[in-house]
Amino acid sequence: MKKIILFFACLLLINDAYCQTPSDSTSKENFTKQYYFQKSKNQKTGAWVLISAGIAISGITVVSELNNMNFNSPKTKQPVGPKITIACIAGSIPLFIAAARNKRKGLNATAYFKMEKIPVLQETTINFQSYPAISVKLNF
Repeated sequence: MKKIILFFACLLLINDAYCQTPSDSTSKENFTKQYYFQKSKNQKTGAWVLISAGIAISGITVVSELNNMNFNSPKTKQPVGPKITIACIAGSIPLFIAAARNKRKGLNATAYFKMEKIPVLQETTINFQSYPAISVKLNF
């Protein structure tokens, strides 16, 4: 009895997961030139913010180390600034690469209308009915 209940519970879960509608980020409507250009612009802005933050943290670290420089006392701890600077600049590199890739996708995207045919059963015969479809082609 437990196996039967578990089987039907799994069947219901699979049915719900299969029937979900795609979210806005995965729908086919987003694969347009404007979408890729906006995404590229946002990624490039994020990359520049990360580089600016890294440079600012580096400058703040240098200034604070120069102010706290004492030649007579031994150094007890390392500043955290260089590690954060390297992390910020290293994090901006993949964003620049992704921005370039999305810009290239936007330049290569083409959208057009296409007449498709679908088989339709009418009484005992199969007829092909035409319907308009929007097609998006990404040339890579």
